Amino acid sequence: RVICNYQNKYHSLEELDLTDNGITQLGCEFLSNSLADPETCLAKLKLTGNPIKTEGLQFLSVGLKVNNTL
Repeated sequence: RVICNYQNKYHSLEELDLTDNGITQLGCEFLSNSLADPETCLAKLKLTGNPIKTEGLQFLSVGLKVNNTL
């Protein structure tokens, strides 16, 4: 949540590696909202080893659908 709030305010993250950080469905919801922001410049997102499951992927797909940089 803190990382997404930072990204939404400053739009300066270009790469974000969250490997093995315990990101769940809730984290994916925050990430999705951040990815959907038209001012984001995030070009690389790594979520390997997180228990995001189907529900998390559904949230991420919403943000990825409108993201132009990732």
